[in-house]
Amino acid sequence: MKTQLAGERLASVPKRAQELTRAEVVAELRRIAAQLDRPLCATDLADNLRFTVQRFYGSIDAARDDAKLPHPETPRTAGRARS
Repeated sequence: MKTQLAGERLASVPKRAQELTRAEVVAELRRIAAQLDRPLCATDLADNLRFTVQRFYGSIDAARDDAKLPHPETPRTAGRARS
């Protein structure tokens, strides 16, 4: 079964996240994403990996782009009618 309980971290980074290269971060993001039934979110990452993603890319969105991973769909909200 691929789906994990909400809030459970899938990342187990083999070495300290500060020592990872960009290529290793991309590989780790792809590995984690392969275990999910949905697009990768920042909450799927262990804190040390999430901080490394922030340092290298500035955002999980930019990291997903570099890893060529899909983004989650943004829910659309109904617009309010103006009077």
